[in-house]
Amino acid sequence: MIPSYSSAVAGAQAEIDWAQLERTLRDAVLRELQPVLGDEAARLLRERMHPAIERALQVTTTELRHAFDVKLHEVVARVVAHEIARLRERR
Repeated sequence: MIPSYSSAVAGAQAEIDWAQLERTLRDAVLRELQPVLGDEAARLLRERMHPAIERALQVTTTELRHAFDVKLHEVVARVVAHEIARLRERR
């Protein structure tokens, strides 16, 4: 048996809210894509930031080592000078 379509069905098709249909489809697609896009964005962010973070870490480490070395030399020089001055006073 072949179904027959009445004019009521044809009239209902003319009353489709295309804007609502578009919003519904867009929202459904975004809901499906959002977890995947979020994971991909996080991966890309980590991938792109890794070299910059490495460089910053290297620069900071170098600066800290230099600052520690300078401070250590200052402290040792001050302690040695103080000890020599103390020994001279004892004579």
